[in-house]
Amino acid sequence: MSLGNRIKEQRKKTGMSQEKLAELVGVSRQAVTKWEADISAPSTTNLFALAEILGTSVDVLMDTETDESIRSLAEQAYYLYKKEEEKKAAD
Repeated sequence: MSLGNRIKEQRKKTGMSQEKLAELVGVSRQAVTKWEADISAPSTTNLFALAEILGTSVDVLMDTETDESIRSLAEQAYYLYKKEEEKKAAD
C-alpha cells in the first residue's frame, strides 16, 4: 500500500474530511488530495503533523513493505528529507 493510500485510510478511520485534515495540518485541501493520490508527498514536518493528527505513528504511515531498505523511523525521515531536497533541486 502506498503512502497516499495509508494517509487516506487513516483519515477515513478518524471520519475526517480532506478539508478538515488540511486545515489542521495547515495546507490546502488540494495538497491532501495530491498526497492521497500519490501525486506528491507531504514534507517531513507535515508527515509528523499528519501522524499526530490522525492518532497514528510515522511508522504506520511510512510502512515500507515494498522497500525493505528503509526500516527505522530515522531512516524514513532521512528518506523523506532526501526526496524533498531532490524535488527542490529539480525545481
